[in-house]
Amino acid sequence: MKRNLVGYLAVIILLLCFNSTTIGVGGVEDPIGDIAVILDTSACYDEYFLQDVIDGFDAINQTYQMNYSIFRLENYTVTNTSYYHATYDYFNSTTSSSSTITHTQLATTLIESGKFDLIAFIGYELRHVAHEETPLPELYPNTKFLFYDLSGEISSNDQDTNRNNVLRVSFADNEVGYMTGVLATATISSFPSRIAAVGIKPQYWEKKGEPRSKLLIAGFQAGVLRQNPETQIDISYIDYYVNNSVAKVKGTQLETDGYELVFTALQNENTLGILDSFSKKILSVDSNRSLISGNKPFGSIVKNNTKALLATFELLNHSATYLSGDLTFGFQDDVLYPNGWSSNNTLVNNTMAQIYQDLVIDKITIPKDILLAQNTPGFEFFTGFSLILLLSIIVRKRRE
Repeated sequence: MKRNLVGYLAVIILLLCFNSTTIGVGGVEDPIGDIAVILDTSACYDEYFLQDVIDGFDAINQTYQMNYSIFRLENYTVTNTSYYHATYDYFNSTTSSSSTITHTQLATTLIESGKFDLIAFIGYELRHVAHEETPLPELYPNTKFLFYDLSGEISSNDQDTNRNNVLRVSFADNEVGYMTGVLATATISSFPSRIAAVGIKPQYWEKKGEPRSKLLIAGFQAGVLRQNPETQIDISYIDYYVNNSVAKVKGTQLETDGYELVFTALQNENTLGILDSFSKKILSVDSNRSLISGNKPFGSIVKNNTKALLATFELLNHSATYLSGDLTFGFQDDVLYPNGWSSNNTLVNNTMAQIYQDLVIDKITIPKDILLAQNTPGFEFFTGFSLILLLSIIVRKRRE
């Protein structure tokens, strides 16, 4: 009997070992085979950025045999400029009519079709799908969600950010900005003593810009001031996530004000608007030089999405349960690289190598005050309100 029991145990252990080497995402009983990839509009991203994402899913398909389908809504229009909530005019070929559909509605249709094991949202703005009045991850707790290319929290509700069916993949935007600042001071001769940085502040009570702009500018400040501590960096904001004409006006204003260098912590459409109206040096994020006409001096930090996505799905493929939570890529992951900076590739490469050595090997950290953007200007709404309230109380006491 003991000999039979030992034999049974050996077979069970062998089977368990076999299963552990072939386990899929979510475990043997619930692997991911089909992925719905929902892309944001090119108004917010360069086409090459989105193509790089698609190349990443091609690699995932070839490496892990996971199938994917691309969904993308076109004809971008903003219906609410105070709080980002985009709708898209979507042409329905079946009924030969136009209808309005949101990313939430599109995702709901895909989820209820039952054809997909994972819903992947690609794009910073699409994080808002996660915290509608009733978030999709809450409505569909058995559906796996991937939010790719985020920064900041996708929700102010702690419950949303702790859901076990949501994986948020982002890039360390303060590190992206830091790379931009260091490369600028290293590659631009006669670096200006006064430069500008432009972010997004869609709400007047968002005193230091929206999360992505805030971190990008904070890192940029750290990179510039570490090399050139006397540089004056003037920060201003655009009140729209995507508005090319407003961005053009901003570029004209910066030109008139005499700036020689501008860093744009903006979405693609706004960056291109400033590029159209500002003739001097432009530094940006996620931009492709081929989109820029003429020989305007330009530099950008871009992301290797294929490498980042492969790394993400490698982790998922080796996880017995769905890997929920936050996954952030930065210097140490080698997924950030310079684009269009200088004809002197040796100088750029040496600077990048120094950045990696300083921040990864030697563990030099970005100063906390700049990391948190505590030195960025903005309207101190709550401080101002508290002061007014305090003064009114003092006046009332004196009258009494």
